Amino acid sequence: MFALRFLAYWTSLSATRGYLNQCLAFSFISLGNLLAFIYFTNALGLIPNLVLLLLLNFILYLLLAIRLKLLTRKVKQSYKKGDYPSKAFFSLTAVLIAGLFLIIPGIASFVLALLIVILERPLGKLFSHLFKIDWKDVYEYLKLGKSVDD
Repeated sequence: MFALRFLAYWTSLSATRGYLNQCLAFSFISLGNLLAFIYFTNALGLIPNLVLLLLLNFILYLLLAIRLKLLTRKVKQSYKKGDYPSKAFFSLTAVLIAGLFLIIPGIASFVLALLIVILERPLGKLFSHLFKIDWKDVYEYLKLGKSVDD
């Protein structure tokens, strides 16, 4: 009886449900990667499929690295002016999440990462809201760290 009550309490927690939803989403991404890999292997062959996958991921990696460098430069410039760079923070969130999808090998995760990069500002705002990232606190922390260093 105690185990059933504990299980009911544990599944009622919103954090646990959120964690389980994230695990389910990642399992669907893995399933999509597997199905896409099988489809493209049948259509192209194994070696061309692997070369295509590596090439696409490398190109997206370069795009994300350039975008990340530009966004961090933009945040630093806004910081020096004393402005709050909310749009840059939202774009930075999207680029970082696209980078996480880039770690997962596969065509479906590549497509998701590319869509996140294309729609980076609205999706970054959505991800910041979903993951409860308060960029104003981060900005204030950066200002506090800078004033301590001076």
